[in-house]
Amino acid sequence: LHEYCESVWYYPRKSILRSLPVKYPHIVTSRASEDLLKNLLEDDYPIFFEGLHTTYYLGHPDFESRKKWVRMHNIEWEYYYQLAQREARVFRKQYLNAESRLLKDWEAILQYADKILTISLKDKDYYKEMFPDKTVYIPAFHGNEEVTSKLGQGKYCLYHGNLAVPENHEAAMFLIYEVLQYLPDIQFYIAGNHPMPEMISDASSFRNVFHRPNPSEQEM
Repeated sequence: LHEYCESVWYYPRKSILRSLPVKYPHIVTSRASEDLLKNLLEDDYPIFFEGLHTTYYLGHPDFESRKKWVRMHNIEWEYYYQLAQREARVFRKQYLNAESRLLKDWEAILQYADKILTISLKDKDYYKEMFPDKTVYIPAFHGNEEVTSKLGQGKYCLYHGNLAVPENHEAAMFLIYEVLQYLPDIQFYIAGNHPMPEMISDASSFRNVFHRPNPSEQEM
């Protein structure tokens, strides 16, 4: 970011205890910062909110005349609800369900945005129902300009993700037991952060499945 920006500031997040009482989503209130507010008020530039979780100050009265765009990552309350359905730990499940309910209510803050930029057509249709004149579809994109992959079949398959997320763990376990055990001649690598002990143990029982916990960027 320093390569492209005139200045870059970092603001520490608050713990869930420091965010009490729980009135708004923790992923939102934990990012509130007086220093951030002070910096934003030093100019009159447009404000780009990266994700619903950054919108604590979206409705601030001092920003009424500012241009405010919000880049949506997904339908957050729905995403947290789905995480809760896959979570086995009781406290974590309760937390995710509570965040889901709070996030659904928090969506009303988007009325203060000038534009809502959705990442998928499904999300666009959802938010257009509530904010028809503000919602714009801008898909994910990258800086690659040509395809450099080789023709034919490679020597292995790769599954990569944050393995601490229950749905990613569930997907990896599905691949191990429903796909890979029937393809013993194909090497399969599971790489990602913080794999659960169950996955490490089960992957080790198959001779064609290899796990790479917490790989470095160079290794990836």
